[in-house]
Amino acid sequence: EFEALRKLELLGERCTKPLFWGCGNFGSHGRGELLATEWQSDCRPLDELLATDAGARRTIDLPPLWATAGRLHDAGLYHGTFLARNILVRGGADAPDFILLDMPRCHVFPHGIRGTRMARYDLLFMANTLRRFLPEVDVPRWLPAYGMSADQQSRFAADLRFD
Repeated sequence: EFEALRKLELLGERCTKPLFWGCGNFGSHGRGELLATEWQSDCRPLDELLATDAGARRTIDLPPLWATAGRLHDAGLYHGTFLARNILVRGGADAPDFILLDMPRCHVFPHGIRGTRMARYDLLFMANTLRRFLPEVDVPRWLPAYGMSADQQSRFAADLRFD
């Protein structure tokens, strides 16, 4: 996770900047790990914003988040927990800054992963977590920002589970 956040930082992507990582044995409590990141002020988790702000649900500009996912995948980063609770939002819904955090299941590949099953999992995680707050008709607005063709968008939308 530390290395993935460092890579995001080096790529110029907004993320919780990693400060240090440590691990140790805590006796009867077992082994533990700690990742400390820089504090991000004036932010809210995306899921909390969407759950509590009806105006934000109507106007949130999500394509930039999907474009970020495309850049991550092109750089060989699989987030692994690409969920609304792991995205901080700073600013208004019409022009939000998205800040990535919590990447405990990430993997850094030596090559881009766009178009792979790993990338698809990331996108499906995010789309399915957003479905609790936003209507299915919003999905087509997000996918072009990732760089999907019309055919890829149709196949992706067919895999979503909207109840």
